[in-house]
Amino acid sequence: MGVWLQRKGNPHDIVFTQGLGPRLHHFAYTLPDSNDMIRACDVAGALGYAPCLERGPGRHGISGALFTYFRDPDGHRIELFNTHYQHIDLEPALGWDLADPKRADQWGLPAQNKWFTEATPFTDVDLTQPEIRVDPPTLERFLALANDG
Repeated sequence: MGVWLQRKGNPHDIVFTQGLGPRLHHFAYTLPDSNDMIRACDVAGALGYAPCLERGPGRHGISGALFTYFRDPDGHRIELFNTHYQHIDLEPALGWDLADPKRADQWGLPAQNKWFTEATPFTDVDLTQPEIRVDPPTLERFLALANDG
């Protein structure tokens, strides 16, 4: 579903994910700690930006980073996260099964379908469909399963 590349031991410098593209999924900004994350959400809510909160707070599965995603006034996705930790690769490398729900999130609700399908296109760049289609674990599917159970 994606490739996280790094050059200096942090979780990632650039990420490529599967889907219609090329497009920009999000910018990410590091916050010092979890209190800053909650404060950012409180300030956004107080200023009337609560509808711009798209996902979170939650904790990413593989990286363990606490996250929140907003849309900026132009509609671009912005991630706030609190851990830019050093990561040493295990030998042998650890593989993650796409069926493992903790791969995506340790806790927090799954992302809405639009989180996987909406992104910012680049000017004058043709978009192409991926060769392989991945069916991500969406909030819509989670809620449908909860209603069936």
